[in-house]
Amino acid sequence: MPKKLNKGKSSHHKRSLKEGLGRYRQAQRQHEVSNVISQGIWKLSQDDKKYPLGLIVTITRVVTSPEAAYANIFCQIFPDEIRGTALSYLNKKKIILRHYVSQHTTFRLAPKIHFVYDADLAEENRILELLDSIKK
Repeated sequence: MPKKLNKGKSSHHKRSLKEGLGRYRQAQRQHEVSNVISQGIWKLSQDDKKYPLGLIVTITRVVTSPEAAYANIFCQIFPDEIRGTALSYLNKKKIILRHYVSQHTTFRLAPKIHFVYDADLAEENRILELLDSIKK
């Protein structure tokens, strides 16, 4: 009697599909958190009278923990001279921003937010400026 062919998916295939779906969901969540945080910062800049004048904050990336309980928000701050003041301001407002995230997403829990200056991007820009000056 011929052997039956296994028409079902292998356990390895199923596992890799689940892992891929998990990474997709995490990336989707990070993207959503990033967008909502950006909107929240914009709203703060419009509503909060203590928002530093001339401050521009750009979210460069969001890294959430696997269970999405924590989110490190990497950002660039312009002008660079008020970076310390700006990070201090943003970290003081993270409770308001977390509440904003919980109201504007479908997540059960909003992640605890921590703002981090994205030094990688600043270093990259500095190197590009040096290369431009060498070309001239």
